[in-house]
Amino acid sequence: MPKPTIEKRCVQDIPQKQFGIALYTGDNSTSNAITGLGFQPDLVWIKARDDNNAYSNALFDTSRGRAKSIFSDNSRDEDSSSSTQDLVSFDSDGFTVGTSYNTGSNLSGKTHVAWCWKVNGGTTASNGSGSITSTVQANTKAGFSIVSWTSNNQANQTVGHGLGAVPKFILTKPLTGGGWSWWIYHITEGTLGYYKFTSTKFTAGTAGYGAHPDSSVFTMGSVGNSMPNDTSTPVISYCWADIEGLQKFGTYEGNGNDDGTFVYTGFRPRMIFIKETDNNDDWVL
Repeated sequence: MPKPTIEKRCVQDIPQKQFGIALYTGDNSTSNAITGLGFQPDLVWIKARDDNNAYSNALFDTSRGRAKSIFSDNSRDEDSSSSTQDLVSFDSDGFTVGTSYNTGSNLSGKTHVAWCWKVNGGTTASNGSGSITSTVQANTKAGFSIVSWTSNNQANQTVGHGLGAVPKFILTKPLTGGGWSWWIYHITEGTLGYYKFTSTKFTAGTAGYGAHPDSSVFTMGSVGNSMPNDTSTPVISYCWADIEGLQKFGTYEGNGNDDGTFVYTGFRPRMIFIKETDNNDDWVL
């Protein structure tokens, strides 16, 4: 038998260099460095785990800058903080949090979890693939991009996402304008399907994503009904595509048994993100 050819992989291509999870204890100082992640994150999603839900889930990214936070569990506008508050910096091996101001990112003596994704080190590029010009930083190897764009108060506008592959999961949040809801696209829920980040079951309608995305753009639907394209306001979208061995998006039917449904992903997942689509049950991570 001939000797098999072994493919050599760059260390930066392995899944652990694209997504990671940090568990840490807050100290309410102005500089609490969280290390050991193994890469510089570009999206950091933080939740205090034992604060009786007094603080929201907070999302920070390098496209908007460390001072800007948005919140998955409510519709409030983007907040800003000083250089020693909330997320202080994105670092080469993790991130640094400061005193809590808008977020509960460093509560003294409290445990926190942070889900972290690598994109492009904060380096962005203009993308003219859609009818709305967007600003994109993309990690095509990891199937993840951060897309900044501005709504133009017109229906069925397209936005370039920079992945070079079809997004299967998109999180969109308008940043200003008085508390716009999140709008969430999932590939299995129909061309007009959307969720908000609430327990409300799946809803279909033209106020969501107006069509399935393709390898270049995603589409925002009709104007109105709390639609992110309803006013001229800055918007952020996080886009994920399926990547073999790294991430997978799909659907399954539960059976209500202790020995439940087996869902094949092709790898052992570190994060599982679930929404029950028939009833008004909460999102589960």
